[in-house]
Amino acid sequence: MAPERLNQAINKLPQDTQCWAELRYGQNLLTDSDIHNPGTLVNFHQRERVAFHEEGHASLARALGWTVLLETVVPDGSSLGMTKAAPNSSKTPDQLILDAIAISAGGEAAEEMLGVSDHSGCGFDRGKQRYLASIFLLITGSRGSVDSVISGQKSRARSFLGSIGLYTHQQNSMTLLRACA
Repeated sequence: MAPERLNQAINKLPQDTQCWAELRYGQNLLTDSDIHNPGTLVNFHQRERVAFHEEGHASLARALGWTVLLETVVPDGSSLGMTKAAPNSSKTPDQLILDAIAISAGGEAAEEMLGVSDHSGCGFDRGKQRYLASIFLLITGSRGSVDSVISGQKSRARSFLGSIGLYTHQQNSMTLLRACA
């Protein structure tokens, strides 16, 4: 496609999809016909972001010794994706709760790796983190705050995802996206 026609087609896309489309086109992951079908591109872009988010949860779960039971980007009701994991170790209840908070924070931490600042799709995860942090404080008798417990586990999630790197995380996300196509 001629550069000027490509730019005209890309400029018609929503702002957050433009840069993504240029990158994917440059990587030969999008065709000329894809570029001229904005609806398909926006849908694919959103699904790729959801896959990245869900892979954040799954990567954390596996790293913490949990078994990933389900990881999908097939929409179901109000959810665009889902990851379910179960512990398979002999950790203490308080450590399992901290693990669950970190796993729940993994989706948002993964989105941050992409430079995404709108985490409006993380509402369920955030509610779960608050609930688990409250339980953690109750069973441990700690005098800390819910926010400080969550902050510590978000840092743990960011640190781990940073250690595996963006490229590996992107590859895992694309594998998930293809598996759910």
